[in-house]
Amino acid sequence: EAAAAAAGAAAAAAAAALASATERETPEALVGTPFAEAPHPAAAALVASELRALLTPLIKDLADWTVKTRLRGAQTLLGTLWLAGPATTELFDSLLPAFLRGVDDDDDEVSKVVRRCICLVGCRADPNVYLPLTLAQLSPSTADSDTDAGLVGRRGLCLGVLGGLMSGVPPSTLAPHIATLTAMVAKPAFCVPSTSDEEESSGFYGATQLRLCQFIQALIARAGSLCVQSPQCFSLYCALMRLASVPSTAARGFTAQQRALEVLATLAETAGHMSSEGLHATHLPQLLQQVAGDETYATWTITTSDWHLVQALLRQCGGATAAASLLVLVPMFARLLQPKQEPALRATALSVLHQLLSCPEFARAPELDDWAEHMFAVLLIPNLVWRSGKAAEHVRHAAMRCLSMLAPLPPLTPKAIAEQLDDALPVITSCLDDDLTETRRLSCCVVNAALAKMGSTLTKEAWVSRPPPPSPSPPC
Repeated sequence: EAAAAAAGAAAAAAAAALASATERETPEALVGTPFAEAPHPAAAALVASELRALLTPLIKDLADWTVKTRLRGAQTLLGTLWLAGPATTELFDSLLPAFLRGVDDDDDEVSKVVRRCICLVGCRADPNVYLPLTLAQLSPSTADSDTDAGLVGRRGLCLGVLGGLMSGVPPSTLAPHIATLTAMVAKPAFCVPSTSDEEESSGFYGATQLRLCQFIQALIARAGSLCVQSPQCFSLYCALMRLASVPSTAARGFTAQQRALEVLATLAETAGHMSSEGLHATHLPQLLQQVAGDETYATWTITTSDWHLVQALLRQCGGATAAASLLVLVPMFARLLQPKQEPALRATALSVLHQLLSCPEFARAPELDDWAEHMFAVLLIPNLVWRSGKAAEHVRHAAMRCLSMLAPLPPLTPKAIAEQLDDALPVITSCLDDDLTETRRLSCCVVNAALAKMGSTLTKEAWVSRPPPPSPSPPC
């Protein structure tokens, strides 16, 4: 009892001191409400000393099934927290479950009042206490094993609570915690793509992804230049690009992906870049190295999340940025385009490669001089070999599209073509008889480009099949 009395007295003194302070920042969520002003010090001291007893019935009311009771409880809780000040720090573990229930209440007015309560706690309590407790709800150690959409939705609610807490924290107080906040949301396991075709389950994932975008947007707006410092800028870049790479479904559309790219543009503007391409140029090489550094792409399939991430990175970054990473990309594509891989995976990889070759900045990049022959011989020619089936036909067409873009480029020199001629020419000429009309047309374009580059060095004998080697003489 003596310890409890001492703790109550300390809480009362802290609440009275805060109420008496002349310099205080009013959170935006509380502007225009009675709680924008400081309470009377004596009232603050009284409520802080009895806070634990006051909170128990209010938390119970927030879980009531009637809107009237929940709203009354939320409004009373707001006034109580306003008076209690920093005393809420010690009881945040009791408040957090109530906040998670009420932050997205079915009734808009209840949700609005609960968000104001969260903002008050963020402004008055100690972030060294409440941030670790809240971040524990987003721990990747639990996310890795989560298959329940309800648990994913709970993490989405936790993001809403984090956003409310953060809106009440001055940027100077938030600064020591930004690196931890951003590193948590950048974990690959955090934004789990939905594997369910059910609309309700898919909605949980989509809502969580949108809340992550909103949280990052609010963090950038709140912390400003702190978000573009290292290492948090890279963490935010990773989080946003992983969001942008999540495959769409009929239930969710592309809302989260588009929102992620919009927030990325905001981050780039905050960092002083004219567009998102500046962020890609700065951070894409490091992210690609993380994804491909341990050569896990050897086990990728068409549904692997890291493969979706690489596609999003290469489709969004500039051609020069992608060319600067060819040292990492070419070995990756060489594995993905092996003929033993599933046709859908190879077709997707060839589609990305075609987009790169269609980009003038990529085609002019000096790095392409070192890799053009390898792309010709290793990435494309093996995928032109005839195989039966419609899927193989589409792969041949995709490979020929890429080759028709690569063949006229100066980095693919006549010498490089001549060195690969014995293996490549029979494959290319076989595509002149392909069943698909467009593949035949593109084959003519490739042959024309080869003739223009090699000229008289491409002899007539090179176009005809070589006779089979003579049979060995019978032994005497």
